[in-house]
Amino acid sequence: MASPAETAPVAGPPAHAPPSGRLRILDSLRGIAALSVVLFHMTKAFDSPDFFPGYPKAIYSFSAGSYGVWLFFVISGFVILWTIGRAHRWRDFGISRFARLYPPFWASLILVTVVILLVQAEGLGGSRPFELTLPQFLANATMVPQWLGYKPIDGVYWTLTIEMGFYILISLMFVAKLLRRDRIVWAMTIFWFIDIVVFSALTKASGSSLRDISDFSYLFIAGMAYFLLWEGVARPRWLLWALFVQMPFVDLLRGHWVVVAIDVAILLVVHFAVSGKLSFLEWAPFLFLGRISYSLYLVHSTLGYLTQRWLLEHGVERNLAVVLTVAGAIGLAVVFNKVVERRVSPWVRNSLTSSKPEHRRSDA
Repeated sequence: MASPAETAPVAGPPAHAPPSGRLRILDSLRGIAALSVVLFHMTKAFDSPDFFPGYPKAIYSFSAGSYGVWLFFVISGFVILWTIGRAHRWRDFGISRFARLYPPFWASLILVTVVILLVQAEGLGGSRPFELTLPQFLANATMVPQWLGYKPIDGVYWTLTIEMGFYILISLMFVAKLLRRDRIVWAMTIFWFIDIVVFSALTKASGSSLRDISDFSYLFIAGMAYFLLWEGVARPRWLLWALFVQMPFVDLLRGHWVVVAIDVAILLVVHFAVSGKLSFLEWAPFLFLGRISYSLYLVHSTLGYLTQRWLLEHGVERNLAVVLTVAGAIGLAVVFNKVVERRVSPWVRNSLTSSKPEHRRSDA
């Protein structure tokens, strides 16, 4: 017979968790990831022929910055088990995720949509095809437009569809009681096995969200395994080692030579971070960026491209334009964080929940 500890749900923060109920290093890593993605879009992506060609190049192209998204996915896997361990019912978990994700997303969607409509009205679309229809907007409002056959209005929204697929999977595991201590590792292993054996063998169809989820599932699984190790559950260690073996193999089969090194580097960074060996990264600017990372991610892309283009057309030197654009995105993200994330999201959560509101910040 399994012990009570084995059959108990995944617990909340362990005894060695920081007093604030947060891991500061995760905030730092999110800040680094967000900044790297922003710099990638304002340098390498901006210079793409599909975006705004013909402008001077930046002094440095942050090509590797796109992999900040990979780091976000690993952190999401870690945090989601921490969050779900404090939810007594599926409804609590669903409300928590909805209130955390949707209000800032809807605010950014409305803002980006208005700007795109103004750009269209002024005929300033340039070489980038800003196209928008009402069905596309409504599909985007669900956060999973690809599942409905529509493209994201803002390019960065594609990752939110991946996140939502992961949250739905975790919710199903929660309802099916697969997140209990005696089942979660095997449930994760089965999902991972289906991923590499079934999904990886499929030809990637255009707009196939299911295939897209499988591209990144190992990152979420690794984050979950790291949480269980951090919490004191020893069994996920072999799963992590298996992931380290599987990732290069599958990536090489897909022809992703560079991704092999990136994947391993990201998992090693998270490993050392949650082991307490990267405390020097708990630097105030990184922590600050980590706290506004979600808002920064939502508002920096389309608005940043148009801002930088406007600056360049008004004679601003390219590198200075990058700096000013990034600074503007951070400023807007601060406003979003203070108004939407800290005020609107808690109000939505407290309005939807039937329990006594908890006056503490979300760890996700």
